[in-house]
Amino acid sequence: MKTIMVVDEDDAVLENIKSALEKKFSVSIAKNNREAIEALEDKKVDMLLVHTKMEGEDVFTPIISDNESKMMVLENTIPRRCNEEELLRFLDNLTIK
Repeated sequence: MKTIMVVDEDDAVLENIKSALEKKFSVSIAKNNREAIEALEDKKVDMLLVHTKMEGEDVFTPIISDNESKMMVLENTIPRRCNEEELLRFLDNLTIK
């Protein structure tokens, strides 16, 4: 099972995204970049979904692992307040399958 880590400071957003993703992925969460970095020292993930602001909009930016040691930031983003269907469709279009 692929592993995704979601990084966001909002507990409600974290729980909503986690709940949507747990049906297809192993999910871990972090409330900030420091927590994410500490967690990544102990476990490998296939993707990070990191809350960022781009052009004034709150979005999640995906960062995927293309091998054991390299992470790539993807140019695709998804709105932070997306629904479950939109999130799963977005992930289906990425290379994390």
